[in-house]
Amino acid sequence: MDLEQMLAPLQLVEAAGGSVSGRTKIQKLMFLVQEEGNSGKPFRYVAYDYGPYSKELQNTLNVLVDLNLMEEKPAQGREDSTVYTYQITAPGRQFLAASAADPKVVSRSATVKKVAAWNKRKVDELIDYVYKTYPA
Repeated sequence: MDLEQMLAPLQLVEAAGGSVSGRTKIQKLMFLVQEEGNSGKPFRYVAYDYGPYSKELQNTLNVLVDLNLMEEKPAQGREDSTVYTYQITAPGRQFLAASAADPKVVSRSATVKKVAAWNKRKVDELIDYVYKTYPA
């Protein structure tokens, strides 16, 4: 895992208001940041049950949680499922702030802000948009 892989999800979650609810949602949001931006593609995606999925991104999220840069909070979802909310922590914000001048962070910022607006919408709408805009 490189610095860009650590910074990209932190930057996304921060731009989304500090938290993103749902593994599916964070996967699709990060996919859109990569596809709609011009700052590189730190994660490889494969077609999966609800659209593009990156094992690398999930591994990075796990490491960010282990390093206390992000929290993963489980909550009861519908039909006995668990929904995980990812929240940036104070150390995560400090880490991101210390990297604010990184060229990848700077070039990705406009795309991240645009994509982060999807965080306010339902995950089903996001999945539909990804399927229609980026068919496998």
